[in-house]
Amino acid sequence: MGWGGQEIRILEEAQGMIARGHEVEIWAVAGSGILAEAARRALPHRALSIGRKNLRGILAMRRALASVRPDLVNAHSSTDAWLAALARLTLADAPPLVRTRHISAPVPDNFPTRWLYNHATRHIVTTGERLRETLVAENRFREDRITSVPTGVDSARFRPGDKAEARRMLGLDARARYVGIVATLRSWKGHLYLIEAFARLAAGDATIRLIVVGDGPMRPAIAEKITELNLAPNVVLAGRQDAVERWFHAMDVFCLPSYANEGVPQAIVQAMLCELPVVTTPVGSIVEAVTDQETALLVAPRDVGGLAAAIRRLLDDPALAQRMGRAARAQAERRFGRDTMIARMEVVFRGVVDRHRARRTGIGARWERLRRSFLRRWKEWRLPRAYTRLGTKYGGWWIDCGAIGADPLMIDCGLGRDVSFPAAFLAQFGGRVIGIDPSPDSLAYCRAHTPAGMEVWGRAFWIRAGETPPFFLPRSKETLPPGADGVSGSLVQSHAYVEGGPRLEVTTTSFDEVLARAGRGECDVLKLDIEGAEYEVLDDLCARGLLGKVRQLLVEFHHRATHHTLAETEAVVARIEKSGFHLVHVEGRNHVFRREDLG
Repeated sequence: MGWGGQEIRILEEAQGMIARGHEVEIWAVAGSGILAEAARRALPHRALSIGRKNLRGILAMRRALASVRPDLVNAHSSTDAWLAALARLTLADAPPLVRTRHISAPVPDNFPTRWLYNHATRHIVTTGERLRETLVAENRFREDRITSVPTGVDSARFRPGDKAEARRMLGLDARARYVGIVATLRSWKGHLYLIEAFARLAAGDATIRLIVVGDGPMRPAIAEKITELNLAPNVVLAGRQDAVERWFHAMDVFCLPSYANEGVPQAIVQAMLCELPVVTTPVGSIVEAVTDQETALLVAPRDVGGLAAAIRRLLDDPALAQRMGRAARAQAERRFGRDTMIARMEVVFRGVVDRHRARRTGIGARWERLRRSFLRRWKEWRLPRAYTRLGTKYGGWWIDCGAIGADPLMIDCGLGRDVSFPAAFLAQFGGRVIGIDPSPDSLAYCRAHTPAGMEVWGRAFWIRAGETPPFFLPRSKETLPPGADGVSGSLVQSHAYVEGGPRLEVTTTSFDEVLARAGRGECDVLKLDIEGAEYEVLDDLCARGLLGKVRQLLVEFHHRATHHTLAETEAVVARIEKSGFHLVHVEGRNHVFRREDLG
């Protein structure tokens, strides 16, 4: 029933998909703002009684699904996600469900919610990378089924405008200096803190004004605060506005002091495209949109003094404000184009629909999936008692805790964007972890999240150290399959994720160099997730007898993802076993080996 960036994104996606030849229908509660706007934009829409998580809502959703038979359902909030998920259970060949997460509010970690996200939902879309990382790290959802697609904004509509003309049309004082906020009036947007900061500024400067654009449940509290601080003559409560770009043009500084529940706020991107300097907070995925001291000034949430000081700095230094505004537009144009958002969402939707159509249905197929699930759990149950799984569901591995030494060393090759495994290893055993990965995105993430006891090397793990081969980076995210993280590159050009992508020159390291630099004769765990290069590396380690210096070996084989075949994987596994290792467990393409002489 609310109105804000979430509803605007839904409408923009609907228009974009229709323009690309798809059929789209928006379902919402009668009287909601989104239905009214859908009607105004001549978008197909339907009023349903889906405002509550109850039987009436489930039946309304079921009737609509049975009537329309869509190829896919995209849910955007908790209520509609649950109603769609439960209604699907009563339909034969029900459409797959995609869940878009717009905010950074925590997802409950309980059995019903895990069922909703891991089983009822086929894919999760987040509006920011930090939201995606949180779902993987804290909720342990599968990383390959989560894609970050930031909200795109029309840069032709939101562009720099004539400030004097905008103020004249809006009836604003041409000589004043205006600080503005555009946001639904919700508590976590931080309006009350902004008003308190503005009171401090206005006390010493009568030329400063505040513009509040938007409507919502906090309007009475905001009006009361303005009256309490005697600010009414200097504050414009503009309410909800359709031509919001005109209000941006009238502002000198844009401020969004949110303290919770943010993805990438559309208002920040819109302000950046209008060449406004921004004052905001590092909440949710806001930091994915702005760069502190370059396109924005970041202050701590709920810090009234810091907020006032940042606004004052920009108002008193027009050259700085202008420089930041220009940099802000350039950054927003690169990262948050509307067409880019539509294209990436179409890739997600097509991938989900294609996989659903290829999925076998009927009692036989369901029995087969149940059988595979039972066999997987049976294999895990049969593991020796000392084995435990460390890390997230996506990035975790099984290891033998009884085979870990007193001061262990783990060499973790191929980090990606998940340090949960080495972090859990260090928390349980201490010791030292050397993480190795040359991918720029991976290095940036891992160095920002490195746990104590772990060091990260920007090298490629290879047969010989000191070489400088080409390293192939992933293609653009728009051309990758849904679920591909767009992070992991490869020394192997045939990898499906890197074909046709950019490349860079990297320096290699090797197993013997790592041991020498660590001052060790062996390592407790060697993990290889090196995107196809594992075949040559393992052949070399076996041939030179170096594999005997590894106590536990963890390998993700990339047959079919590269030019390597399943037969080649089986041949390498046989060589490893001949080198004195026992294959303990297989989980998908992940293979867990243990040296036989350890007992």
